[in-house]
Amino acid sequence: MTTETLPSSLPSLCPELVEGLVDRADHIDSQTHQQMVDRVMDFYRACKSDQPLAKEPYQPGGEWANYLAERRTTYEAMMAGDATTAGRQLRNFWRNELSPIVKEYAKYEQILAGENEYIERFLLNVSRNYETWKEIFQVDKQQLAVPPVGNPWGLMIDDQLVVPKATRFHALATQIGELLRDVASPKVVEIGAGYGGQAYYLLRDFTGVTYIDLDLPETLVIAAYYLLATHPELNIALYGESTTSIDQQIRDHDVVLLPNYVLPKLCDQSVDLCVNSFSFSEMPAETLTEYLEQITRCVKSYLLHNNMDRRGVFNRGFERIPASEYPVDLRCWKRLYKKFDLFHGHQGDYREFLYQRMEST
Repeated sequence: MTTETLPSSLPSLCPELVEGLVDRADHIDSQTHQQMVDRVMDFYRACKSDQPLAKEPYQPGGEWANYLAERRTTYEAMMAGDATTAGRQLRNFWRNELSPIVKEYAKYEQILAGENEYIERFLLNVSRNYETWKEIFQVDKQQLAVPPVGNPWGLMIDDQLVVPKATRFHALATQIGELLRDVASPKVVEIGAGYGGQAYYLLRDFTGVTYIDLDLPETLVIAAYYLLATHPELNIALYGESTTSIDQQIRDHDVVLLPNYVLPKLCDQSVDLCVNSFSFSEMPAETLTEYLEQITRCVKSYLLHNNMDRRGVFNRGFERIPASEYPVDLRCWKRLYKKFDLFHGHQGDYREFLYQRMEST
């Protein structure tokens, strides 16, 4: 897409948004891209092959069962071994049926359709978040830059492309890195990492971190594609590629991508920090309980999460669980804080929680 193909209503509304929407093609050569797509498709099929054997709490449920049904083109292509379709979808995931994974304040199609309500909300909040980020972190604006993988789009601010959630992901990555700065070879597990936006910054800015992503297969494959493309220098393990134990794969690799149902296979107190953003509240209660029990078993230092903390919120027929009501085992964890979300502020429904494991447990 060029500026000539954008809706005529957009250029007169906001030049910074128009510039942010132009195509940004990657620079991956065709052979390398084909190898990546083939690898990701094999990964997806391995995840799906073992998924029916997983316990009920690890099956897609709540809001996510509905979301996944809306993105069939990519996943059916992967199951069929259709690398052409899968590769085309992944190469443009910021702008096609997969694009809700990058949503912040507005969907791509809402902006492209010139829907003023969503455009105004996007402009206002992304600009506000940028100013908050700039004041808090006081680093070069280029720290928000991302590689042109998946055809990213966003808002041009101070001549810097700010993609959806960039400020949030960079802030979270910095927080995680600082929490573990005195830990030799820290291990971080993220449950529900989306397309890997936070992981990109964490792996870019903090050397020596081992990163593990646990997610539903349909989301996990986008993160696999994104991290393979943005961090080709790292040793990345995908589920199904090795017969060694999960613990051994974590020791041998910089990044390990695993389906959510592998969580019980992580060794006791084997990772330093677990992070989750926005998805715990979207899970069924039995799934959330199972996850927190496993986190208590396998995490030895910190649990950091940011989730909705208001009762009576329904989405797609499911009531979200307020974060203050999560069954966190306070015999093992002490809460260091509960605070307003940095970017939503006191007017939003999201709260950030940081727990530290008590030494006696």
